[in-house]
Amino acid sequence: MIQINPEEIDRTPTGTEEMTDRRNELAGNLSLNQELYFVRRTNELVRRFGDYEDGVLKLSDGSSPDNREYRTIKVRRVELTRELGYSSKLDRDAASIARLLDEDADREATPFLDALPLCQVLEQAWEDALQSVSKATNGGAIEALDRVMEFLSEHAEIRAVPPANSSASAIVLSDADEIRKGAKWTLECRYAPEQTRYFRVKGNTISWWMLVTTPCLQFPVKVRVEIVNGDAGINRISFYPLDMQTMEVMRQSDEG
Repeated sequence: MIQINPEEIDRTPTGTEEMTDRRNELAGNLSLNQELYFVRRTNELVRRFGDYEDGVLKLSDGSSPDNREYRTIKVRRVELTRELGYSSKLDRDAASIARLLDEDADREATPFLDALPLCQVLEQAWEDALQSVSKATNGGAIEALDRVMEFLSEHAEIRAVPPANSSASAIVLSDADEIRKGAKWTLECRYAPEQTRYFRVKGNTISWWMLVTTPCLQFPVKVRVEIVNGDAGINRISFYPLDMQTMEVMRQSDEG
């Protein structure tokens, strides 16, 4: 999904044209985020009540005449960082489109395409691990967890970051045994990535954001993945809880 309307801007619209443009942006984002919310809620229902069939998580509606089938949907979001005026968003002229492709390809598309293969491989390994855990096969779950751990670099760390302006300290797991215990807990709690966005490549660092859901928490959690030197594995996974209740759940799991 290519998002052309910014969710946040760093100035207050003043003129009539600017205010009209911002109002249209907010209305468009409201509709977009509602649709993404519906996708995420359907994914949560499939994960809670569905079953794995041939490695694919499915939920069948047996009450429907056509036995409709639902599956989880992965959403990739690419945001344009360059602001487009209201008129330019409606301009379908070939020259205008060519200019967008030429000017924004390196800034937006290239980081997305560079990061996507790593993101997909990691997500698939995690999905395989979730499948093994759901089947309650202890040996399979251990092997799946081993495969997940292979994606982490030698000096990897997992961080749970408290809300802004909070006096609480971050939870940092850097020891291999601690990280393995934390990964095992997130698998058992069915942490599942639903949406990925803000793909960035800076020097030799590749990063992206994910929206992660779990039945253990009331709200989704934002997660940032950072990889330095693509062949060396993940260096940091940072969880950004939405509230102190989420932070406390994570802290109790760490102490347990």
